[in-house]
Amino acid sequence: MRLGRTFSSTVPTRLFFARHKPFDTSQIPDLTGKTHIVTGASNGIGVITALELARKGSHVVLACRSEARTQAVMDRIVKETGNENIEYMHLEMSSLASIKNFADAVLARFDTLDTLLLNAAIMPPESYTLTADGLESGLGVNCVANAYLSLSLLPLLQQSGPSRIVSVSSEAHKRFRFNLAAMQDPAKYNYWHSYQGSKLALTLFTNELARRLEAQGNNQVLVNTIHPGTVHTDMLRTLLKNASPTMQRFIHLIARTMPVEKGALTSLYTATSPEIVEKHVIGEYIVPLGKIGKCSGEAKNQKHAAELWEFIQDTLSAKAPGYTRSTL
Repeated sequence: MRLGRTFSSTVPTRLFFARHKPFDTSQIPDLTGKTHIVTGASNGIGVITALELARKGSHVVLACRSEARTQAVMDRIVKETGNENIEYMHLEMSSLASIKNFADAVLARFDTLDTLLLNAAIMPPESYTLTADGLESGLGVNCVANAYLSLSLLPLLQQSGPSRIVSVSSEAHKRFRFNLAAMQDPAKYNYWHSYQGSKLALTLFTNELARRLEAQGNNQVLVNTIHPGTVHTDMLRTLLKNASPTMQRFIHLIARTMPVEKGALTSLYTATSPEIVEKHVIGEYIVPLGKIGKCSGEAKNQKHAAELWEFIQDTLSAKAPGYTRSTL
């Protein structure tokens, strides 16, 4: 059940959230005994997300590619929070084999998992590039990898419920019309279109996963998408490097209003707020700072969702070691 169905029809969903003061870290509850996985936690909003989760007592797994870079983040977290219950686990999102190894290790080591925060993403390169598994890099990393990780850890999340999956998307998804064939065509490649399309695909997958879980009577795993705002991160700097001077000035103007500390708040809200469980918030698009927003019509299109779901299942069946098609 989505949030809007839990209230009287006289109390619109957005009005309910609008009454709340903007979310800040003081509203994060005690997380002692909880386990959170944060992908891409070695830079940008992932660092702040992991830091604030640890500050409230969570066992935080920083799932990242570079151990050296992540170690520096963990040293900072321990120094600022005193919480030593944090750890690095290797995860390369451009490799389905790496995702399987990571998921297998998590399933073997943990009895519970409270939240999977799908924060890792790339700004696709200027030239058409393939992942280790032969997927267009934007679609492969920003969507297929996140889908594979979510589906792999879903059994643990289900037995740990109420639990959460948080997909970090972008308003950029609203500027792309879904076309899987075009997204994989080198002749039609544009790095910005790849980013837009991959974030649309991630939002579409997340909505479809929520829908399928609800259709099976799920009341345990709350799956939502968030837009963190325009945040000055490494990804934004990559975009700026390839942008026109006019676009660079415009983005700088916006980005200065959203430092990483603020950019992490919507992820933190969706990952920790008791409201998400109390009001059974699922399949929503949450925007700064803890409000229900609107994803694009493309991201809600059931025909697109079915096509993407089958593409992901076909891709994983063909390329992911030992993958069995989802029964959702």
